[in-house]
Amino acid sequence: MPSHPSSLSSDPTSVGQAFDCVSIIRNPDGTITRVQQFPSITATPDPNSSTCPVLSKDVSLNPHHNTWVRIFLPAGGNIAYHAALRAAAAAASADLEPLKIKGLILHHPCFGGSHRTKSQMRLVNERIIPLFMNDLTWECSLPIGADRDHKYSNPTVSNEPVERVRLLGWKVMVTGCEGDPLIDRQMEVAKMLKEKGVQVMAQFNAGGCHTVEFLDPTKAKAYHVILKQFVYPSASRL
Repeated sequence: MPSHPSSLSSDPTSVGQAFDCVSIIRNPDGTITRVQQFPSITATPDPNSSTCPVLSKDVSLNPHHNTWVRIFLPAGGNIAYHAALRAAAAAASADLEPLKIKGLILHHPCFGGSHRTKSQMRLVNERIIPLFMNDLTWECSLPIGADRDHKYSNPTVSNEPVERVRLLGWKVMVTGCEGDPLIDRQMEVAKMLKEKGVQVMAQFNAGGCHTVEFLDPTKAKAYHVILKQFVYPSASRL
């Protein structure tokens, strides 16, 4: 595996599998060609603000069945988790139609908490997310005065309902690796979801580091296999 994230750019084939997975062809001049052309749709406005749009797009998956997916950027695991809770609550009404959600993918999600986990202490000086950087990130992200047991940081101690996710039959995939200081948090959230009856596919691998798939093509290829196993059963029913 490369010794530093910057070495990724020196290997033009290191992310080839990622492009193959989403059916994108990289052209010699640096441009890309999409094998499947998606409709160009204006970014969805933020429902809580009339002046601050969010980066999102509605993409048709199956026009015949009127099945769409809404893609958000950035798509961090923590953001995806909380967006899913909001979507699950809205699914009780017609607010999401014609959008149909089948599952949730939390890839190396960043969750936190006030107490130190074993993986954090074991990897206190880890090169991707050392402990001081993790603490600083939460300090800058959470509301002033909140600790890391805030609901946006630590789902395992919050009272946010996840029963709607179970009732809607959504599946949740949580992935991580033992070289990531966040793995104990990821495992705690996966366990919490399972205990609440949510269908969870958890995959925690040996070695690696946070976002290892961007650094090691073999890890990326293995992740794509797991991803397809999770997605394809849902996609076949669309």
